[in-house]
Amino acid sequence: MKNKIIKIIGIILLIVLIIFVVYTGRNIYIISKLSNKAEETSKCTNYKQIVYNYNLDNYSKEEIFVMEDKMKIIRTELSGDDVVTITTYAKKIDDNNDKYLVNMYYDTKEDKKAILNKEIGYTKNLQNELETENWWQLFTTSITTSIKNETLNGKECYYITNFDGLNSTPEERMYVDKNTGILNCIISENKELTTEERENSSIIEYRYEFNNVTEDDFNEPNIKDYNIEE
Repeated sequence: MKNKIIKIIGIILLIVLIIFVVYTGRNIYIISKLSNKAEETSKCTNYKQIVYNYNLDNYSKEEIFVMEDKMKIIRTELSGDDVVTITTYAKKIDDNNDKYLVNMYYDTKEDKKAILNKEIGYTKNLQNELETENWWQLFTTSITTSIKNETLNGKECYYITNFDGLNSTPEERMYVDKNTGILNCIISENKELTTEERENSSIIEYRYEFNNVTEDDFNEPNIKDYNIEE
């Protein structure tokens, strides 16, 4: 009887081990594949990225145009009845530190103003959210990560939760495009909030178009229409 119990326990442990190896191995494979695709996609120097950010009563939209060393960002913010549009034209002046020389145009209901020739640093827009520091971090986070097949906005995605990497935290729920490895949507939660408040946590959606940005996208508005600020 004792040997039979030991045998049953051994079989159960073997099954648990097989499930662990298959589950973790699948996660390691998917995360590694998506991370490699994201690294390749992030090398693209001609693309348009649209970012929608929903957070409680606030809403913002960013249209980002990138072509080689040029970038244009149109940011529209809506808070209550107020609408503000900020259009930034940027040209890279320092490849090592991602430094840009920018002209910024502010459009509101009451005013139109411009700030010219300002130096600003920008980070990379196409970021690899599934990057890990090393193989050990990839292995440990793959144990707890959940990965499901989903479709979002007509694109085949992986729905990834509880991933702890270099650029993301377990509090973030991510929809990652299977073809590019880039984020389609990320939902951030604050665990200090109540369940009802979490329903209104930050939601960021992304849209991408590659290799269709032209010089015409960087035509600046007539400076005479704006008040210049120092």
